[in-house]
Amino acid sequence: MANDSIPVDGPRSLAWREHGQVHLVVHLGDADLAAGQGLVRFRQQGHTFRRTALLEPGEGGTTLRVRVPVRHFNREAWSMALRPVDGGAFRRLETRILARAGQPVALLPGPKPRAQLAPPEPRPQVVRQVVRRARHVVGRARHAAAARLGR
Repeated sequence: MANDSIPVDGPRSLAWREHGQVHLVVHLGDADLAAGQGLVRFRQQGHTFRRTALLEPGEGGTTLRVRVPVRHFNREAWSMALRPVDGGAFRRLETRILARAGQPVALLPGPKPRAQLAPPEPRPQVVRQVVRRARHVVGRARHAAAARLGR
């Protein structure tokens, strides 16, 4: 089926950052894909971009290779989908990529989790005022203690 997701062999896949690029080598297991250039779509919360990828059939499955400028990624995990060489619809890859600045690149195996935590409730104005006042009192007490100790 054209709209099925494509399983990814996580232990045989890798990603790294080098010279301003994120390099992805994703092993697609026994996916029956033709050799040549495919198109990978990266998607995250309404943002989308695409990159040309090389598909290389080999022993035990197909390997997808793609490079992406690191500036395209932000703090969130990006889902990926593949349009094979022969065209057709994009098929979701069962892996996501996380490429935060200053941290190693991570391939997150499996599909995106369905359950997500709700955002935290905003603090009421009264709580913010109490916290601000408590910080002020603690600061004054530290200053007075330091003055008595001669610091």
